[in-house]
Amino acid sequence: MKRLMTDASATKNEQTISKAELRSRRLAEEREAQIIEAAFTAFAANGLDETRLEDIARLAGVAKGTIYLYFPNKEALFREMILRTVVVRLDALESAAREADAVADFNRIVRTYWQYVNEPQFPVIYRLVASVLPRLPELSQFFAERVWLRWQRLLQASIDQCVPAGAFGAEQAPQAARMLHALLMQHALMRANITICNAAQLQDVDAVFARVLSFFHAAMRPAVSHPA
Repeated sequence: MKRLMTDASATKNEQTISKAELRSRRLAEEREAQIIEAAFTAFAANGLDETRLEDIARLAGVAKGTIYLYFPNKEALFREMILRTVVVRLDALESAAREADAVADFNRIVRTYWQYVNEPQFPVIYRLVASVLPRLPELSQFFAERVWLRWQRLLQASIDQCVPAGAFGAEQAPQAARMLHALLMQHALMRANITICNAAQLQDVDAVFARVLSFFHAAMRPAVSHPA
């Protein structure tokens, strides 16, 4: 009887410890997310160079020392921001089932990219990347490999699939992803600037996407050979 009580007590203690560990882990994850959100706000307002860890701690409502429990420096914070805002989307897109119709699959991937560049985080990330990464080679390499090149590969692969389907011409396909990337990103950045957005009448996000996509499809049509 005593043995049974001891075993039951041990099991109860293990369950209590397990719940405590789960609670502690959940609180740590919430605190980490809180710090990242504060860092994003601070970086958006002041840039990476001018932002201090004290600024991030104040916005997050934590002590400066708490940040060091999660991130050694601002660069690590920026890296985690990229992982959570962009890389997770790319991971999901790469692992998702492809559509049987090549053109439908191409349109799906392009729309996903368009949704990403039209989110409020994108102009901030773009400014940080343009201003900071050229002098931080490790971060630059990280961004190139984990973000830029992956978008290029996804777009180019979907474009290439449309060639044998007859939707796009083989002569236009090489490096077409880079041109499409630039088209979509530039329109998103123009939309993010309220003055340019209004002047160019880019307010309707779906209408802008439809025009850009229509333009690209027209440019990629297979060349028609005329009889001599």
